[in-house]
Amino acid sequence: MLKMGELERLELNMLAMYCLRVAESAAANSLQAEQASKLKTEWGLLIFSTRPPLSGLDSQEDIEVYGKELKQRMVSFLAACSVSLFLAKEPVTISDSKANHAAAGRGK
Repeated sequence: MLKMGELERLELNMLAMYCLRVAESAAANSLQAEQASKLKTEWGLLIFSTRPPLSGLDSQEDIEVYGKELKQRMVSFLAACSVSLFLAKEPVTISDSKANHAAAGRGK
């Protein structure tokens, strides 16, 4: 397991990629895979939506608060997972410039 502090220092987009890895890992049980997939999907809605991503997020402040809450849920989830479920031999990068740009402004 990674320590909470290590995970908390990661950007939201990196946490989302780790959630994706857990969701796709053959070593993850069905509950882990489902929860990881839900967290990754929430991230996608938050980052890529051009309108309010989720109901109740009407202002930039609402979006930022939601992003922080999502990040904390991801950190808590990943801290409870085995490192082998989401760490790969090569570093993860998000090549999509829209994702990098959007993640830089939301949910840090």
